[in-house]
Amino acid sequence: ILDYLHSGKEYMALLGYSYCRFHCGIADSEMGCKDLTDGTWVWPEGLAHYVEVHHVPLPEEFIATMETNSWCVPEVKYLSALVEKGFSLAAWKNWYEAQTTGEK
Repeated sequence: ILDYLHSGKEYMALLGYSYCRFHCGIADSEMGCKDLTDGTWVWPEGLAHYVEVHHVPLPEEFIATMETNSWCVPEVKYLSALVEKGFSLAAWKNWYEAQTTGEK
């Protein structure tokens, strides 16, 4: 899972580094400044840190996509079209709500 998260293709570079929301002391530069993608999902570059260090679980649907892709980020063709199309945060928002309300 960590290798998959680290090997995402650049979806978008942002203007400045992120920071750890748990304030654990990791350098902001290590949290990254990009969003990554596998052509289906988009995630922040620092997501691997949250999974590895803070044991944040990922949505089951995201893990299922990783498994479908044989745990390797596929070659993303036409990334510019993906960026233009945009992506929905709905899956992430639904996952977050389920985590904070205890519903799954």
